[in-house]
Amino acid sequence: MKRLVVLTLLLAGAATLSAQPGLRPMQVAFALYHEGRMVSVEELRERRGWSIRMENEPADIGVFGYKGLAYAEFNPMRSDPMFHGDTLWMTISHEQDRMRIAFPPLKGVPRRQHYGTHGLWIDFRPGDFLATDLPRKILVKGTIRNLREIHGTFPYELLIGCGSELCRSDTFKRRTGDFETALKWQPVSDHASGAEWVDILLVTRNAVEPLDMRMTIRVLFHTQVDLGEFDFVPARFRKLDNRAMVIEANLPRDTVITGTQEGTALHITAINLEAGERLVAQPIWNGPGEPLIHSWELVERPADGIKELRFIFAEDTNVAWESEFGPRPIESPPLPAGHYVLTQKAVWGKGMRNVDFLIGREVPFTVQPRRE
Repeated sequence: MKRLVVLTLLLAGAATLSAQPGLRPMQVAFALYHEGRMVSVEELRERRGWSIRMENEPADIGVFGYKGLAYAEFNPMRSDPMFHGDTLWMTISHEQDRMRIAFPPLKGVPRRQHYGTHGLWIDFRPGDFLATDLPRKILVKGTIRNLREIHGTFPYELLIGCGSELCRSDTFKRRTGDFETALKWQPVSDHASGAEWVDILLVTRNAVEPLDMRMTIRVLFHTQVDLGEFDFVPARFRKLDNRAMVIEANLPRDTVITGTQEGTALHITAINLEAGERLVAQPIWNGPGEPLIHSWELVERPADGIKELRFIFAEDTNVAWESEFGPRPIESPPLPAGHYVLTQKAVWGKGMRNVDFLIGREVPFTVQPRRE
């Protein structure tokens, strides 16, 4: 009788503990790919050739968020951060192959240092893998307002990526500027704040100009990121949730200056220089002649204390130029701190034609320490 009472109390205690409010099971939202194809939630849920187990228990597969992310969770008694002292295993089986994914312990780990388990991009292959090494799936969408103004009548495209991996946005609509693309990348963790960041790279190019224009937007990681409406600017920005984009003033910032002749532009790297750095200008133009590029001229203007940074760009119309890589960049000498204007000096000579980027115009810039 005494044993029965003890057993009853133990069962009641276990039931009470398992029913405690506030226990947080580890939730895993993932996209499973096999031979380049995303396995649907329905296939996983109905176990059509696939078996998923969370530890030793068959997974109860659900739908998470958007466009077919699957969802499963571990037993809260083992995966709540208070109790997660052992490695947990997610096992995916298909035919004769088995893939196991390890989720390292979180017990005693500060909350801001927990790793993410939403949006895991799982390429099925036999073997054991760490969840923290898996890339994540991010759906990025937005509307770019000014690409038609940048490219004019030239055909152009938009590429989107994270890091150096780019993919063409098949859903990009030139008429409206709308795009939506799924990206595969590993977010950057900030252990000081507990945030996960993703740097989204936007690249636009057309069939005539040889230079890509690049814009980077740093966002907090979510499985779905909506950038909203914005103008394409070749610089680095950050966007915090639903707030407006803010330019990263503490980082080198490129800019593009459109010339007065169609198809001409200067890609400047960088326009926010610090003392001792060089201004580099990549000319973009459509002309048949060989480029003649002369050195920069730095001219002091005592009247207003501004320094004039002049460059010369003309083409030799007597020499056909067939290089497909574009002219080399024009690089200034190291610049001391101060206030400047960038301008172009016209030159004249037989068989020489000026390519007008900035003739008669000035672009002001300041060389000073970059600040947040």
